[in-house]
Amino acid sequence: MHDSHILVFIHIFGGCLAIITGFLALSLRKGSRGHRRAGNVFFGAMLIMSAIATYMAYVGTEVKGPNMGNVMGGSLAFYLVLTGWLTARHKDGEKWPLDWVAFLAVTVLGVALVFFALSPDPVPAPTDEPPHKTAFVFVVVAFFCAALDLRMLIWGVYGAQRTARHLWRMCLALWFAASSFFIGQPQVFPHWLHQTHLLFAPSLIILVAMFYWLIKTLRKGMRERKAALASAALP
Repeated sequence: MHDSHILVFIHIFGGCLAIITGFLALSLRKGSRGHRRAGNVFFGAMLIMSAIATYMAYVGTEVKGPNMGNVMGGSLAFYLVLTGWLTARHKDGEKWPLDWVAFLAVTVLGVALVFFALSPDPVPAPTDEPPHKTAFVFVVVAFFCAALDLRMLIWGVYGAQRTARHLWRMCLALWFAASSFFIGQPQVFPHWLHQTHLLFAPSLIILVAMFYWLIKTLRKGMRERKAALASAALP
């Protein structure tokens, strides 16, 4: 088997495993043993899948040439799942040297995405690649992540904020994986399924679940903070 075929197989296997375990972690009770186990498998599968995707996008394959847009997209997915997993391993207010590396990496990535988005599209434009200007969506995500990283590195994150940071980063990484498969690879699904628009359902479910858990987590944190302040105010 050719080396690139092995990489494609590992990429596909890692992506499928990431989607399955990601949905499993999303459905299990947060903080439970099953949730942690599924999350750890999701973390490992996503790191491998995104790293291989980034490499193949950089060097190209027999069927597709190098694509810098996919290089940066894969790098962003790698960053999201890594920092999301690290957040769950931190104690309140804790910061590791790797957090500084991640902050610098996503800042550089954001700048690179700006240059990519402003660069002219190739002529003739490939039919399977979106215009470069669509990369501005990822520019916003990258700089938003960098801003939150800097805030964490200066002031730290505690309690519900730390949980929320872990939650949305892992969910967004799962959204990348699910969208890349269900929406980005329509050729692997029968034509009748395209007409039902059900292929958009997994991505939508992830976003709805992410906002649901974010709101629930942050509201719980606000209630706990108010209760703590009220207790401190008692004589």
